[in-house]
Amino acid sequence: MPTYKNISENPININIGLTTKRIEPNETISTYYMLDNIEGLKRISDEPYYNPILQTEDLSFSSSSDVKTVVITDNTMPTVIRITNVTTDLDVYFNSESNTPAFPILAGETITIKNPKMIDKLIIHPKSAGECKIIILRKF
Repeated sequence: MPTYKNISENPININIGLTTKRIEPNETISTYYMLDNIEGLKRISDEPYYNPILQTEDLSFSSSSDVKTVVITDNTMPTVIRITNVTTDLDVYFNSESNTPAFPILAGETITIKNPKMIDKLIIHPKSAGECKIIILRKF
């Protein structure tokens, strides 16, 4: 999230997403948007950097009874859940094992699930020993 400073002597109005922001002289603004092409604004910091990855979990299963639970640590915004690097068939339950049927994932598949703040936990049942990776991303 770069930080910019209004180095001009006049206020600058900029469009950020669907809103207009007025930046007074000597005022700073931090945003995920790149504003380098706006006259009168000077980038004063590159940090913190934007990263759409909120959480990653590398899971290893020793057997079919090695059930894993992944808690989505930041469920305050819509996210995308990606399950990849799957080396064994999986049954994935959303929020509870009583929420049936489970979502089946075959070894070798990569799946992406849009999560509009409705899933806060994944319960993963492997069919045998294996691995998978869970990536939680900000929804674009």
